[in-house]
Amino acid sequence: MAKLILGPSGSGKSTLINKRFIGFKNLVFGYELEDKKYDFLKFWKKTKISKDSIVHYNILNNLSNQNDNHDEEIFLQNDKLLKKILSYNKLFDEVIILVAPIEELISRAISREKVEDNITDRYDNEFWLNHIKKTNFENLYKQLLLILDANNLEYVILYSSSNNFRETKKDNIKKNLAGIYE
Repeated sequence: MAKLILGPSGSGKSTLINKRFIGFKNLVFGYELEDKKYDFLKFWKKTKISKDSIVHYNILNNLSNQNDNHDEEIFLQNDKLLKKILSYNKLFDEVIILVAPIEELISRAISREKVEDNITDRYDNEFWLNHIKKTNFENLYKQLLLILDANNLEYVILYSSSNNFRETKKDNIKKNLAGIYE
């Protein structure tokens, strides 16, 4: 069955996938599901999620479509890609939400060079750093959990720090964002 890995930019989604799902063949980055205006771009685009997919999705993705609006409730509820991904909810047997300390997200946004190891595009440090600093992550996670609950998806929350992943609870997210594991 399919896996869904959710977290903001720099939270460790790729690191978790590389550690936990060795040998995966069908990695789908959320942006690959985006409807493009130009049909000639479809040759590289994935159009659907299958039962053997691992879906990697940046929950801050929709910020690039917002005009500096950091209302987490609105941008998650209006996130077309998230809605598209969640339309496959019956395929997901595992949903993992990553929560990383905000200071680590900031540090990673400053030092990151590439979008992903296998994607040569340059990471837009300034863009992501600005959005990470403006985002109220506590509200973001509250909204994400409400959306997942409304879609009847069970999930596991992992505290992601220093390339380690430990299970945590939703009541601990605020502390986790501050760098405290409980």
